[in-house]
Amino acid sequence: MPLIFPEVEPAKWVALLGNLNSMVLDYCARQSVGGTHLTYGYLKQFPILPPDAYTEPRLAFIVPKVLELTYTSHALAPLAHDLGYDGPPFAWDEDRRAHLRADLDGFYARAYGLTRDDLRYILDPADVKGSDYPSETFRVLKEREIRQYGEYLTRSLVLKAWDRMEADGTFRELGLAEVPVADAASVSMELPSLDSLQNSAWSWPNSVEPRDRLRYAAQYALWLMNPADNDGRARFVIASLAEPALLTPLLTGSERTQWIRLVGPEAQPAQGVVRLRPAINEAWRSLFETLLTSGQLVERAEGTWTRGPHFSPAGLQANSADAQRTAFAVRAIQGIDIGTLTAAVGQEDNVVWARFGHAG
Repeated sequence: MPLIFPEVEPAKWVALLGNLNSMVLDYCARQSVGGTHLTYGYLKQFPILPPDAYTEPRLAFIVPKVLELTYTSHALAPLAHDLGYDGPPFAWDEDRRAHLRADLDGFYARAYGLTRDDLRYILDPADVKGSDYPSETFRVLKEREIRQYGEYLTRSLVLKAWDRMEADGTFRELGLAEVPVADAASVSMELPSLDSLQNSAWSWPNSVEPRDRLRYAAQYALWLMNPADNDGRARFVIASLAEPALLTPLLTGSERTQWIRLVGPEAQPAQGVVRLRPAINEAWRSLFETLLTSGQLVERAEGTWTRGPHFSPAGLQANSADAQRTAFAVRAIQGIDIGTLTAAVGQEDNVVWARFGHAG
């Protein structure tokens, strides 16, 4: 387990603790972590809310709840004192703790920009997609609570907390009035002067696995591309982000030079052959099956892709290297004929253009 040393005020330490223990972040972690070891590489991928997300009203909402959930032993008295609390440890009351956690889960879900249906899906996909839906999220928790309480209690309490905070104005008071999904998924991205960026500024870290490359590429491409203008190019944008050498032969002049300089050696086609590496090709179908079935991605009848109803930009950063790399690729690919793009992917990599049979 990595050690974290936040350089912020104690109240924001506690807000981070609440974030790390939220159902939403737990769900995100399950999409990335393989096995039982949480490494720094995984931790850096998690969509953790930044310190400036916590206004004074939000801290006033979060801190007392997290304090009550954590300060149940005198051993944690220093934490309580740092937060200005000098009373005794809180009694361990299972019912009250469940309600406190539900309030926090509702808050963090809303802070990530999720809708109520998004939260329902995270808690239990079958609640949104139907009982025959094959994907599960918190199966062990759900089955244990059904045996113990006769219902999936966590889901019930979290959704009730969401509804209550929506109805009584708590979300609005915390600056979390609902934003329409279409607006939340739109962003205007302007590239900085490319000459101002260091060599390899857009290179992929060695720690990022092929599946995660594709996930980042897909999320940023769907976020930055205008769905109305997408005639199939989204697939190639995503492929060329995960495998930069795909795009290089289609670029000319300064664009080609800058792409190679900023992405690094991976933008250099190997011996003049451009294709997806086996690891990328293998990961492609499984990842996009997941995006399609989760509602983050929709495949139209003609085979083009666009943002799905459950797409969320939570954790995506407009000034990041990922966003810059994507914006460059989108701009370049929008000026290339779709037939040229199709021909650029080797026959053995036709999974890029394959229909997955999950049209929106």
